[in-house]
Amino acid sequence: MFSTAKWFKHYGVPKERFVKYNDIIQQGNDTSLGVIVVLDALVLTTFTVFKYIADWPLDAMIIFTIVEIIIALSYFVLAKSTEGYHYIFFYLTVEVMIVFGTYAMSLEDASTIFLYPAVAVLLPLFYMHNMVSNCLFFGINYAVFLLLAFFGPDELEYMQRYVVVVGVFTLVGLIIHYVYQSNRLRELINYQDSLEKQYALEISSSFDPLSKLLRRRAFIRLAEKQIKEHSSNDFMILGIIDIDHFKLINDTYGHQVGDETVTVIGQVLSDELDVTLVAPEEGSFTLDFDYDYGNLAGRLGGDEFIFLIKSVVNIDDGNRLMQSLIDRLNRTSFGGIKTIQGSIGIVPIDKEGLSFDALYHEADIALYSAKNSGRNRCVVYKEGMKESKINSGIDSLTGLFEVKTFKKKVVRHLSDNMGKKESIVHIDIENFKAFNAKYGFDKGDELLVKVAEALKRVFEDDLISRFSSDHFVILTSTKNDIKNRIEEVNALVNDDLPDFVNVLRVGVYDIDRSKPVDVNLACDNAKFACDTIRGRYDVILQRFDENLEMRRDKYQYVIDHIDDAISNNQIKIYFQPIIDVQTKKPHSIEALARWESDEYGMLPPCDFIETLEQTRLIHKLDMYIVETICKEYEKTKDKYGEELLPVSVNLSQRDFELIDVVDSIETMARKYNLPRYMLHIEITESTMTENREYLKSVSERFEELGYEIWMDDFGSGYSSLNVLKDFMFDVIKFDMGFLKGHAARSHIILKNMMNMCKDLGVKTLIEGVETEEQFEFIKSIGCDYCQGYLFSKPLPNRDLITFLRGQ
Repeated sequence: MFSTAKWFKHYGVPKERFVKYNDIIQQGNDTSLGVIVVLDALVLTTFTVFKYIADWPLDAMIIFTIVEIIIALSYFVLAKSTEGYHYIFFYLTVEVMIVFGTYAMSLEDASTIFLYPAVAVLLPLFYMHNMVSNCLFFGINYAVFLLLAFFGPDELEYMQRYVVVVGVFTLVGLIIHYVYQSNRLRELINYQDSLEKQYALEISSSFDPLSKLLRRRAFIRLAEKQIKEHSSNDFMILGIIDIDHFKLINDTYGHQVGDETVTVIGQVLSDELDVTLVAPEEGSFTLDFDYDYGNLAGRLGGDEFIFLIKSVVNIDDGNRLMQSLIDRLNRTSFGGIKTIQGSIGIVPIDKEGLSFDALYHEADIALYSAKNSGRNRCVVYKEGMKESKINSGIDSLTGLFEVKTFKKKVVRHLSDNMGKKESIVHIDIENFKAFNAKYGFDKGDELLVKVAEALKRVFEDDLISRFSSDHFVILTSTKNDIKNRIEEVNALVNDDLPDFVNVLRVGVYDIDRSKPVDVNLACDNAKFACDTIRGRYDVILQRFDENLEMRRDKYQYVIDHIDDAISNNQIKIYFQPIIDVQTKKPHSIEALARWESDEYGMLPPCDFIETLEQTRLIHKLDMYIVETICKEYEKTKDKYGEELLPVSVNLSQRDFELIDVVDSIETMARKYNLPRYMLHIEITESTMTENREYLKSVSERFEELGYEIWMDDFGSGYSSLNVLKDFMFDVIKFDMGFLKGHAARSHIILKNMMNMCKDLGVKTLIEGVETEEQFEFIKSIGCDYCQGYLFSKPLPNRDLITFLRGQ
């Protein structure tokens, strides 16, 4: 019944269709009102000219003049009013016209019968609002007629004889109005739909729907014309940009986020490159291929984009523009994605007679070089940057084998040398990211070349490959001499780097020739061994052995089974009480994860947290913990009420890169009606230093929603004071490990840290408290909270309840 009424209200078309074309309908109404004013003026003029023939009294003519003025003024007011006032003015004007017109023509009773169908029935045909309003309007018209007939002046008593006739007129008028306006509306919608389809076809054939940039064919047609007409006095660049790790974005976040990435990149390109030719939001548009649109940008497909820039004066200017574009991409974050990286290849257009195809080919070669030399950079095509190098399986920067070529050669070598004992060596440059940040990508490329040259010199008889960025892989028969050779390579490289010490970390997998060799697995094992010593400065080489094989198997198990563990409730939440130092009573609790594995039994966090972070799966675990806390609160709030304690949950740095953490947590809090003060968000100091501006906005969003923000592991990094200066925290956590060694100095530092936090209005917490002596010390320096085995180890939920009741 309700939907039928809605259908009737908008003349038999869905409301959204009616609303969609409301502006066009209103324009028609404005025109109709103008027509009514003109018609009324003609009527008034006619009656005035033939005043004596009609034998009308002068006061009737004065009344009609007043009505005409009201209508005219109403029209001009309507022209500047909102749609809501339009129909009110229209209806009021018509009502005034009916009342005064009826009275003015009361000497001729037959004229009244003419007035009602003429005004009350025909005038609404000019105006489309909605049928509910018009039904009300017709009803009011008829009610006015009845009032005039039965309660008006004596001279209007004759109208009582026409009550039925006018009632029929009113009903017929309502039907005529509905049929007429319904047909009119459908014709209008059909016409507008056909225009939209034609417009959409023009847009879709020229513009990519995601990026809003030109499609490949449209871009090429426009670019070819501009390049053909290019003068040697002008300068342009043609460039191709490829989004780094786009497949990883799709695999990690899903194709919906991948599509959103394309849309964001299209916006960034149009902004940074000053491109005005993008898909219009509305209105008609036809692409003129003879028009000069200035800078152009288009999407080639997938994650590749192309552009033609005319607003630069030379190649240095172009390079600056490209660096600005890369910087803007790197700062772009959305939907949990922390940053976007892109590799760019450009070719200068500084002379006449060049073809688009040749320039495109050269830009593509430069792009490949950019991707092959570390990504997230721009490379300018230069003469001598040969395509043969690209297709030969040789890395264009270092001259080493590429991955595919290396593996093929390894397979062939192992087949030809069955009796040899050989090893796969995976090499990683420690601190390469920091080196790039300090000295720039060009110096980073120089370092890669130096490492490659040193490897070729020291491992001169071996197969060497550059696998990616700063990773190198070697097949060598010098099993027992690998460490010495790596130290020699380190020395050669660092001789030229007096201000920055680079260390090569090495993982070694000794090939077992007693069984078939899987080259891919051998390379993976060597890398796994290398990864286990990342960040360590006491060892530079790690061999893959049985212990590492067990770790690798567990590593793979975690990756393969995390989803099942979550869905089957194998992830158990343990809680460790946080104690108020002054009262020794529980203040809150911290949530920690344990994994009850079918294969390995109870897995502690150290066996799966790091693996999940490395493989960018940690957000699944962390959000599961948050949701479990929310569910538990909703389930127990009625039973325990005020006895429930706030829970703090640790968030990984990866969480902020992978998802919109604030939105995800807030959605769960709303779903389970969790008061925001019941959830404390713990963020490590190292997380705060990675992307300061982004994390600052995130912490502010949390704060605005009512969550407490705690900083974990304060003092573990090199920017502690800067973090404390730039961020607002409710609690700062210290570890008792801070007190190990140089106890006196540590005590002084920690005591002053407590005082500084108090001055800032920030609470303090020290974790890892295990002895009464430690507790008495932290109490003496004014620490607010503590946690540790002195009070309780992490407990499952049922044991926690017992502990809290005992307190």
